[in-house]
This record gives sequence, C-alpha cells and structure tokens, in this order.
Amino acid sequence: MSTIKNKINVLIIDDCPEDLFVYKNFLQKNEEITFIIEECETGEEGMETCKTSKPDCLLLDYNLPDLDGLEILSELAPLSFPVIMLTGEGTQQIAVQALKNGAQDYLIKGEITPSILTQSIITAVRMFKLETEKLRFAEELKRSNQALQEFAGVASHDLQEPLRKIMHFTERIKLLIED
Repeated sequence: MSTIKNKINVLIIDDCPEDLFVYKNFLQKNEEITFIIEECETGEEGMETCKTSKPDCLLLDYNLPDLDGLEILSELAPLSFPVIMLTGEGTQQIAVQALKNGAQDYLIKGEITPSILTQSIITAVRMFKLETEKLRFAEELKRSNQALQEFAGVASHDLQEPLRKIMHFTERIKLLIED
C-alpha cells in the first residue's frame, strides 16, 4: 500500500469556534504528518472553498446554520476528496445517509480524540485514493477489453477469408477428382 504524504490539506466546515479550536489542536499534535488547516463557519462558504482550494480531506459538521451536512454532500457530488462527517446530535439514520452520500467516515464529536481524528483522516485519504485508482483501472480495463474485442472481430474476419479460399479450392479439387 502506498504511503501517505507528509502534508494533508484539511478543510473544516464547522460553525462552533470551540470545536474548530479542538480539531486544530488535535491535528497539530501529530508529529508525523503536517496538517494544513483551512476553516469555514457556514456551508455556503465551505462549498465555495471546496471548489477553489480542493482539500485533501473535508471535516464537515452535520448541523450548520445555513445547510446541513447531507445537503452539502449532495451539492459537492461527485466528490473529488474524502469527507468525514462530524456531529454532536446525529442519529444512526443520519450516519447511514452520510455514508451512502459519499462520506468516508462519521464521527461523534464527544467521542473524538486526537488519535481517532488523525487516523480517520489518514484512512479516509488512503481509501479515497485507492477507490479513485480502482475506478481509473476499471476504466482502463474497459477500454482495453473494448479494443481487444475489436481486434478479435477484425482478426476473426481476416482469418475467415483464407479458410474460405481453402474450402473453395478443396471443393474444386474434389470436383476434379470426381470427374
């Protein structure tokens, strides 16, 4: 498995300054990876930032003043980076919907520790890269199979012509022998 780069750009969309402070502190404690953190307090601001800065990972609060996290996920689809949904009041139904809509992980705010947050980001980035590579390889395989089928069709046609000639000459020889 490929190793993760030493710097990860993280965009945090959360309207709670205390939570932003905690997440930033958690990520800055990591000695192996440098987390470059950008923050937004509203969904609209966050979506605009996603379009311009292309983060390596998005930490998305579910409950924002203007949009909820599920709305943001659907607006950003198809995702070009992994998303980790964060919530303080989420339900199992919201968690399932977030994962169905493309979130890589779903974390409950009261249970987040520095190691959980860091590992979740690293895993999300790795899994997203693997999934992206898998899709790219699948497309390449599809194109390759299509080219192979086209070649097989042409080769089959080209090989049938000599067989037809052989059969034709065999029939003529057979007629000559019978006469």
